[in-house]
Amino acid sequence: MSVCLSCSSNDSNLLYDFGELPAVNKFFSQDDVDSEKKYPLVLNYCKVCFLVQIEEVPPAEDLYQDYHHKSSASAGNVDHLKSFKDFIVDNFDLKTNILEIGSNDSTLLNLLNEEGFDIIGIDPAINLNQDDKNVISSFFNTEIVEKISNNYGKFDLIFGLNVFAHSKDFLDMFLAANELLKTDGTFIFEVAYADKTILKGNFDTIYHEHVCSYTLTSLNKVLTIAGFKIIDAYEIDTQGGSLRLVCKKLSTNLKTNNRFTKLLDGEKKLGYSEVEFYESIAKSIKTKVDKINQFFEALYEKNQKILFIGAPARGVVVINLVKSLNKKNCIVIDDTKEKQNKLFPGTHIPVTQWEKVDFGNYDIAIILSWNYSDYLLDKLISYGFKKDVYTLIPDIKKIS
Repeated sequence: MSVCLSCSSNDSNLLYDFGELPAVNKFFSQDDVDSEKKYPLVLNYCKVCFLVQIEEVPPAEDLYQDYHHKSSASAGNVDHLKSFKDFIVDNFDLKTNILEIGSNDSTLLNLLNEEGFDIIGIDPAINLNQDDKNVISSFFNTEIVEKISNNYGKFDLIFGLNVFAHSKDFLDMFLAANELLKTDGTFIFEVAYADKTILKGNFDTIYHEHVCSYTLTSLNKVLTIAGFKIIDAYEIDTQGGSLRLVCKKLSTNLKTNNRFTKLLDGEKKLGYSEVEFYESIAKSIKTKVDKINQFFEALYEKNQKILFIGAPARGVVVINLVKSLNKKNCIVIDDTKEKQNKLFPGTHIPVTQWEKVDFGNYDIAIILSWNYSDYLLDKLISYGFKKDVYTLIPDIKKIS
């Protein structure tokens, strides 16, 4: 048992033990790969608030201060950021004072600046933001609230996309957002939705950076603790299925939208507040892991040369759980320059760029960035790849 990171109960129980995995967004060169670390990855759930969470979280500095995931590296992700920018444009005027939590390489911040919004970002990845005068290079927490408030005042709008599942101190982050928000301000954030991921056995979103896998049920509880109420909730397609929540301070009189109520009621009917439901998930995860290993065993026996497309965090998780893999027969293509000419975490397969690959030299392609599979399949075809192409999650599927 361990203490729940959300409600502080002592009633967190084992869901699944993945063994030891590397930091999924740290890509080493051949010269420094010996410094790579692996960390235990044990997934628990709380019997009180039903938050799914990892048990042991590596130091944040190990994961984020030299970070190789860039918002701008994926065309699909950029499209999503543009759609979020449009959401802000449609719902807020240009006088809105904005803080973005987890601004990464400033892609979204720049999009909103171009629209005329006054926006400040905060992000700990110094290697990505040190040249941006509108970004505070720091972790976001209650310790930095006073400094931000003294320099920029309170904010009309605070948002963060895919950052509140990334820290064991997420409650402190929510509290910090509440402190920096004006009385009538709006807090918006997006997180991967456990309903579409781990609760369906899709384990590839479970890694050290994803401390929590949220449902609306668990989020409603922690946000109340932090002084927020959910006004509206949207299901969106990004990250294989996510939630976008619009929140206000508990003191406001705004009523909750029917979308939120409907989603929350739906989770209750599915059993997301029942211990028995969570006890069944381990079987689903094990089944998927076993099927993936059987798939790779067959490739290994045939000595197939494998072309992996994408080196996302989710792909690092999957490949590090594969037992039969001839690494000399594999290569990974990724669009992120910071990952190219480095080694895939854990397995140390070389990561390269599209232009350097002899596509006729490979027997099969496996798209690890499966949430962008349509785009990547088209790109594979444009480079002349004519053999079988597969995805592994949600299920092993031949897509060409």
